[in-house]
Amino acid sequence: MGLDGFGENVARMLAERGYQVLGIDRNPTVVQHLADNLQNVVALDATDDEALTSLGIEAFDTAVVAIGGDLAQAMLVTLTLKEVGVRRVVTTSSAPTRSKMRRSRSDCASHTTRRTPTSRCV
Repeated sequence: MGLDGFGENVARMLAERGYQVLGIDRNPTVVQHLADNLQNVVALDATDDEALTSLGIEAFDTAVVAIGGDLAQAMLVTLTLKEVGVRRVVTTSSAPTRSKMRRSRSDCASHTTRRTPTSRCV
């Protein structure tokens, strides 16, 4: 969730490695930009639990939340994903918000300052 910058790079890398990727962003322009590169990409507001569950998001083992700049939205999406049954949720955040993200039930709150997916969560 969140396909600008870091989220886009993670989605592309996972798709190139053969993983099933569902890209979600609320900006239709971003979604259109990635339509040729990701098999499944949709425009919707990830903070809308009904919209997320209508996609069958609970069938995914892992979700990456890369909603930059808005801690409240990232926490809401993280909680929703855990509540619907996504087993592992990885959330990117800035250093000051990492501890808050961990408390929001994120399995991994990765600090990222780059546009490339280099952080690892164990």
